[in-house]
Amino acid sequence: MQDIIASNVSDISLNWQMKTPMQEQNHETQQAASTIYFKYLDESPDNISESSEEKKSLESRVKWVWL
Repeated sequence: MQDIIASNVSDISLNWQMKTPMQEQNHETQQAASTIYFKYLDESPDNISESSEEKKSLESRVKWVWL
């Protein structure tokens, strides 16, 4: 990402929305298996619920995001 984000930038804002193509036989099965995990710098990993339309605003520095 060093070619995309300037080295003097200390944080960025992302508006992340995801529409996954159907991989499972039915929508409920796929929705139950799709989630996003994230980790704040000094905390344990957390995730966004895969069974609801949950939204989260990450208000402090995040170490990583995993789909």
